[in-house]
Amino acid sequence: MASSKEYLDFILGQLSKLDEITYRAMMGEFIIYYCGKIIGGIHDDRLL
Repeated sequence: MASSKEYLDFILGQLSKLDEITYRAMMGEFIIYYCGKIIGGIHDDRLL
């Protein structure tokens, strides 16, 4: 099951105080980066 854009938006909102947060879509899921380094991923609407 792919993760929803709504859940990604929720997580990005929680991380909004941090500068340089980016994400990249990967096979229906999302990888989250901070300052260019992987800090987590969203898989099946769960932050890991």
